[in-house]
Order: sequence, then C-alpha cells, then structure tokens
Amino acid sequence: MFGSNYLIYEEKPAYGKMKRLRRKLLSIVKRWHRKGYDVRYIYINKKQYKKVIFRTEASARRVHADLTAFGSSQHFPAVIGQHRNTVWVEFIQGPAIRRIDTSGLTRLADFYAAIYGRQHRLVALCDTIEGFDFYRDLKFLHDTELLNDRLYRELVDHHDAIVPAMVWLGFDYTDPITANLIFREADGVVCAIDIKNLYSETLIGQGIAKARSRWLSEALTESFFERLLAKGAPDFQGYLPFLEVLYQVRRTKTMVLQGKIKSLRPTEFNQRFEELIRQARAAPCREQLRCSADPHPEQGNSSRMNTIAGQPAHHL
Repeated sequence: MFGSNYLIYEEKPAYGKMKRLRRKLLSIVKRWHRKGYDVRYIYINKKQYKKVIFRTEASARRVHADLTAFGSSQHFPAVIGQHRNTVWVEFIQGPAIRRIDTSGLTRLADFYAAIYGRQHRLVALCDTIEGFDFYRDLKFLHDTELLNDRLYRELVDHHDAIVPAMVWLGFDYTDPITANLIFREADGVVCAIDIKNLYSETLIGQGIAKARSRWLSEALTESFFERLLAKGAPDFQGYLPFLEVLYQVRRTKTMVLQGKIKSLRPTEFNQRFEELIRQARAAPCREQLRCSADPHPEQGNSSRMNTIAGQPAHHL
C-alpha cells in the first residue's frame, strides 16, 4: 500500500495441486504437451498479474513482440513487460465461455473483427511462409503415405482451382477454443487469456478455420461473416475452405511429429480431405491474380521468408 516501506509479493500456480500432478504424470509418459510454457498468478500488494513462463527466451520475445505490435485493446490483457523467458500481463477477471448462443456469437465476431481490422494487406500466397509450408507439409504427408497419390496430385498439379492466389496478411488469433476466451467482467467483451496464440504478419482467417471445427457451424458461418465485414474485417470467405485444408494438413503433420501415429486413420483423413477439396473448388474465386511461378515444394519463398527465417511456424 502507499506509504509502506515494503511490498507484499506472492506467487501462486494457476492450477490446483491435483491438476498439476496429473499433467506432470502425463508429461512423463509423453501424453501431455504444454508447448513449453507455464502460468503463475502474481500478487503485489492488492494488484494481481499473470506471468507466463516459456521454455525459451525466444518464445517469450515472440509473444511479447506480437502483443506489443497489436497495441492496446479491450480484447487482450495489457502487456506489463518481458523478463528473460517470462511475459507479464494484467490479470483479466471474467467468466469463461461455456456455450455459444446468439449474443456470444456476436461478441466473438466483434473479437475477430477487431483483430483482422487492426492491420491487413493483400499479398500473393506464394510470397508467404504459409504458402511455402503448405506444399512442404503436403509432400511430407504424401511421402509418409497418409495422403494418397490422387489427392496429392490434385493439390499440386491443379492448385489454381483450390489454392487462392491472393490472401490477406495481418493479425490472427489462431487457437479460439472456448477455454482460451472469457467475457470480461468489466464490459462483457470477449478477451483472449491465452496470449501466445496472437500472431502478427500471418495469414488472416486461420483462427476462423479452427473455429469451424469447434463452435462455428455451417449454419452460423454466414451471419458470422456478415458481422465481421460490417465491422471492417477483410473478406476472406472465398478462400475459407482452403484455410480448412491448411488446418487439416498442419494438424495431421503435428500429430505425426508428436508420435501420435496410432490415432491417425489414413482412409478417414483422405475422405475428410477430399470433402474439403471439393468445397474449395466450389468456393467463389474472388482474387484472380496468380503467382508468376508455380508453388511447388522445391520453390523457395520470397522476401517475407527471408525476413522471418528462423522464427517458429504459426500454428492453427
């Protein structure tokens, strides 16, 4: 308190003892993946903060840089600072999102409109790291016989009908599971509490592609996009099916890298993949400009790849 000769400092784990013990046991048998971070609550006198501890200082720098670049927003906790491998943010109070009703969907659309509208520009997909990674990951899934020859050749040889030429680049929140989002107690707006999932200079729409596998149903998508566009977000609905293809490719590759081979079913994966390709073919082609070079796995990327080489890949 003011006028005191000392500060009262207290640090507590964000999770209870039993939950921490369970996760530690699961991590020992390699069934729990925390992506290299932990969360602590800090109390200094009467003020509460949140400290996120990352495995590496580079990860902390990335998260801090993207949050800082986004700037002040009611949809993210204010950044206090970074120290070594930790990032401090303000503690946000509010109830977790338990179910998606009409009011919740509107507020979620406002959340994403604020993110997508903050900064965006139209670029060629072949000039992005996501475009390069997509064909590299396709080849990996084909080489491991998860992706069959027919679908692989369709995506590589006939990409013009499936893969967009131009995409929007800007900010995205890539993991919109409801556990990562709350309604702020102060004003009821959606606030993201898992700060590591905000990325700058990334392909816009990845978060919505993942939401489509979670809480954004086909029946709700049109009204959701109407709200997005009315609030100033760029229109990426025309290549949303491609983003869902991209999400499935990344998700499957990640499962392979984590050694979760037994849970993968190639037949089911290819059936789902074929349906997504069909949807991508049927989507309206809103941007006709094509890249000057065919985007194959061997192709190097352009200036953006050179500027971000060595940075961690963005995840859906």
